[in-house]
Amino acid sequence: MFVPVKWLREFVDFTYSPEELAERLTMAGLEIEGIERPFSYLQKVIVAQIEAIKPHPNADRLKICVVSVGKDKKYEIICGAPNVKEGIRVPLALPGCKLPSGLEVKETKIRGIKSLGMLCSQKELGLGEDHSGIWVLPEDLEIGLNLDEALGLEDTVLEVSITPNRGDCLSILGVAREIAALTRQEIRYPEVNIEETGLPVEEEFKVTIEHPDHCYRYVGRLIRDIKLGPSPWWMQARLLLAGIRPINNIVDITNYVMLECGQPLHAFDAERIAEKHIIVRLANEGERLTTLDGKEHVLTSLDLLICDPKGPIALAGIMGGLNSEIFSKTKHVFLESAYFNPITIRKTAKRLGISTESSYRFEREVDPEGTLFAAQRASYLMQLLAAGKVASGIIDVYPKPYQPKHVFLRIPRVKQILGMEIKREEVIDILKGLQIEVKEGDKALELVPPSYRHDLEREIDFIEEIARLHGYANIPSAYPVIPLKAKPIPFAQKMRERIKEIMVGLGWSEIITYAFIDPKSFDKLRLPQEHLLRKVTKLLNPLTSERAVMRSTLIPSLLEACDYNMRQQISHLRLFELNKVFLQVKENDLPEERYKLGGVLSGHHYDFSWHFQPPQKADFYDLKGTIEALFKAMGIEGVKFVFQEDIPYLHPARSAYVVKEDKIIGYLGEIHPEVKEAWDLRHTAFVFELDIDTLLSCISAQRQFKPLPKFPFTSRDAAFIVPLDFVAQEIEDFVYSLKVDQLEEVTIIDVYQGKGIPEDTKSLTYRFVYRASDRTLTDEEVEKIHEKIVDKILKQFQITVR
Repeated sequence: MFVPVKWLREFVDFTYSPEELAERLTMAGLEIEGIERPFSYLQKVIVAQIEAIKPHPNADRLKICVVSVGKDKKYEIICGAPNVKEGIRVPLALPGCKLPSGLEVKETKIRGIKSLGMLCSQKELGLGEDHSGIWVLPEDLEIGLNLDEALGLEDTVLEVSITPNRGDCLSILGVAREIAALTRQEIRYPEVNIEETGLPVEEEFKVTIEHPDHCYRYVGRLIRDIKLGPSPWWMQARLLLAGIRPINNIVDITNYVMLECGQPLHAFDAERIAEKHIIVRLANEGERLTTLDGKEHVLTSLDLLICDPKGPIALAGIMGGLNSEIFSKTKHVFLESAYFNPITIRKTAKRLGISTESSYRFEREVDPEGTLFAAQRASYLMQLLAAGKVASGIIDVYPKPYQPKHVFLRIPRVKQILGMEIKREEVIDILKGLQIEVKEGDKALELVPPSYRHDLEREIDFIEEIARLHGYANIPSAYPVIPLKAKPIPFAQKMRERIKEIMVGLGWSEIITYAFIDPKSFDKLRLPQEHLLRKVTKLLNPLTSERAVMRSTLIPSLLEACDYNMRQQISHLRLFELNKVFLQVKENDLPEERYKLGGVLSGHHYDFSWHFQPPQKADFYDLKGTIEALFKAMGIEGVKFVFQEDIPYLHPARSAYVVKEDKIIGYLGEIHPEVKEAWDLRHTAFVFELDIDTLLSCISAQRQFKPLPKFPFTSRDAAFIVPLDFVAQEIEDFVYSLKVDQLEEVTIIDVYQGKGIPEDTKSLTYRFVYRASDRTLTDEEVEKIHEKIVDKILKQFQITVR
């Protein structure tokens, strides 16, 4: 909002310069974004008088005007305007003047005759739209004065930034109130001295509010026999300084009072209101209205209208209708001053893409008690400047009268919040300076804020007012006396970071991929249509069609990263990601978010080196070894790998579930050949995915330390001939189930298939490690224990020793 400084001085006295005033207001919370003199270019435009006009010797349509600027100083100006004549006063732009259009006035020769300046139209000076000829200035303007001084445009303008909660400052009066509170000065209110005449307005007009939740108050006045014309220049100058284009005296008065008091007004041509009945109602769905800017709008049932019995005549609080505007033949004016629901106005303005000075103020709330004063002020100005006759009486429909708030302020609370003591007398003085009614009590002050301060609702709001008017710079800085303690990191978060560290230590590289994937990925994974992983959350506005759904598994992202690397000639890789997946379990609920650890492996057993020749391709057991190492580092024991056949994107003979007791932690395996082909992978890849919540639930709350063994171990090997489809894990599980005290560990060390053993069989070699905690076992003891275990294995599985 643009605030002329001289206009402010009419409401409150202050001695600050514009720069000092801007500083004080900014420090008090009313930010000043700029200090301007918008019409400073008019300092090189002089009020001149045409003394003589001579024909141009070399051009029929041009004239040589001899103009005087006083003190016997005269200029010859070449001009082709049709309305030049001797004796009129005109604006003379001197060389060096830069006009708003960007044109710089210079001495120049026109058809051989020197012209020492330029006689300007209103439009050329940026002071109106008329460019039909030279601007004929009022005869009372002093010759020789700079035009900005002569027209009252030499004022300094403050550009004020208003926060949404301070709609009361969207007026000259509102800013003046802030200055009065800062300087402890009195406010002077504008003059209102109405002479009412004629038939009472209530006998001619009627106002009905059908929806009081959207229109809390409607004030109407009737002004008869107005004389439409231009506004006096002092009013036009102030409107121009405030950034509003003058139109005519009636419209200018409504804009002037809006700027002055903060209350938007609207003037209707009274004779164009059907049946002299104003109806405030919500629009019918699909109803249409053409506004003053000539645009037709299709309305909804949420839009508030000002209507007569025939239909809408204005979009409430935003813009008037074309069918009721003030025009050249208007004789009688019906003046509207109302309070509309801010939410209603904002919704309509935003939906229709309209932002006006009126809607901007209504959206931030106007003063419900100020509507009457604004109507009175505008009526007085129409009486004064448009020779209007103000009808007696006022229509004031007020179905929801304003109820003042009562808030209690505890003086000790001020000190507690601000960290400093402000005397009770100063607190009361500050509050009264803000026009707040103060009733003193023993324990607290009872405060009643003025009706225009909608933001003052709680005790803390008043403490903020005390702080800003006392001066934020006067509040001492203090460090907190209570030591701060960092919130402990949750166990799950610490464990997720620990898992990442372990994976990096095992030679894997962490990647971070998009949480959005291509819906076609599920077809590439060979997932049936009813598969749980297809229950995904769809994005309403995806970045691309390839990022249209939230991922329900990490596997597509990992395979995409694998494919990208292979295309860059990087075939030996180990990539992992620990991140969220999103599963749409219930259609209308938010998706279930779970952390998963996924990885993809491809290439060889080891990094390329002269030491490992020839390089051998990685297989399922490289991936299995990584998972086992991860669980060992996490202190998770008893994990088993169980063959699976129901994961469609994994090779059925080279994949397994990761299981502990009855919990499935995840899975791992070689990708299915069809999946490899679908992703166009150049080499075989192995993937795994573990559920982090399930994994963390397997970690023991306490880890017990075991002392290092004092006595040596003894090992024995045993090889068994088993069918090709035999699972090696079954022998390990069976041996551990025997619970032999001296048996420390059993592991498989060799798998053989070929010469020396029957077809359709394979040889599994296990190593049994024996140790006693209290002594060194003898060979005889070990042999005896070992033979018993082997015999039980043979009987249990009906197999033979190799």
